[in-house]
Amino acid sequence: MRLFISINIPEELKKNIFAFIEDFKKKLPNLGWVKLDNIHITLKFLGASPPEDIDEIKAALKSVAGKFGKTKIKIENIGCFPSESRPRVLWAGISEGSGFLKEVAKSLDEKLAKKYNVEKREFVSHITMARIKSYDGRGSKKIKKAIADKKNTLFGEFMVGKISLMQSFLSPKGAIHEEVCSFEFLL
Repeated sequence: MRLFISINIPEELKKNIFAFIEDFKKKLPNLGWVKLDNIHITLKFLGASPPEDIDEIKAALKSVAGKFGKTKIKIENIGCFPSESRPRVLWAGISEGSGFLKEVAKSLDEKLAKKYNVEKREFVSHITMARIKSYDGRGSKKIKKAIADKKNTLFGEFMVGKISLMQSFLSPKGAIHEEVCSFEFLL
């Protein structure tokens, strides 16, 4: 099973982000754009996981969810990882609630450290909008200009109420994500 842990985005807000993606595709058609159903905030990628680990993962999610309360998340701004001069991922940023997401991700790392690698990179909350498979100097300039024109886009905000364990199925048409289970934030 290919698993990850996420905050799922409400449908209306996903549609706002996807409308932006559809418009941006016209400027940058050769990127690997995320499908509407796959818009989310990844907290931890677990990767290939044996089915017998599911109960332990669920227990970790339930424990982490019990430590946190509902929090407002504001999605705005766009940018690239690792940088605009060497873009690999085009993202929408989290301007409010990023500290909360970082703490939840850290708690997940701690709870799952016995079986899953602790993330060495600093957690940066974001929503992946596109993956950039290859680029050159001209492509980077085009991406940089497109981002500059829309850098401060406000997508919307929502109250995060739960954390989800997701399964990802790879297919020729791209990844398909399904929720395995979710746990409400209790505080």
